[in-house]
Amino acid sequence: MAETRRFLQPVWVNQLFTAAANYALSGTGTIGAGCTITSPTITGPTITGQNQPVTTISGDGAVTLSSGVVLLTKGSAAAITVAAPGAAGIGTQITITTGSDFAHVVTFTGGTLWDGTAGANTTWTAAAVQGSSITFVGTTATKWNVVSFNLGTIAP
Repeated sequence: MAETRRFLQPVWVNQLFTAAANYALSGTGTIGAGCTITSPTITGPTITGQNQPVTTISGDGAVTLSSGVVLLTKGSAAAITVAAPGAAGIGTQITITTGSDFAHVVTFTGGTLWDGTAGANTTWTAAAVQGSSITFVGTTATKWNVVSFNLGTIAP
């Protein structure tokens, strides 16, 4: 007797739940504890929930403290600010990426950016090329921890 069961598995990226993977398992036999399935077929996964909202900032401005992607497109070096996460921002993950060839400067108010070096940092300056990026996550009400960055400079 052929039977199909569906399993919904979480997908974790950088220890944050980002999506659900939907797997289907089918085969001959009864699916249950201690059973043997002959000729099993696993289909999937179908990943849902992957898309992050993208906010474009085309001038100077402040980053909205919600998970997603911020695309900087100003036609000269932009001055961008990021406030401390606050209690509501714990777990918020933000990626800032550049879409123009300028050395955009992102200032983290109060030296709230931590990158694994000896102390808190205040700025990330993008390289003057499209594709520079930084991803950070709120770990406390007063700290952003760097998850990764591609090009640019992090400084106190």
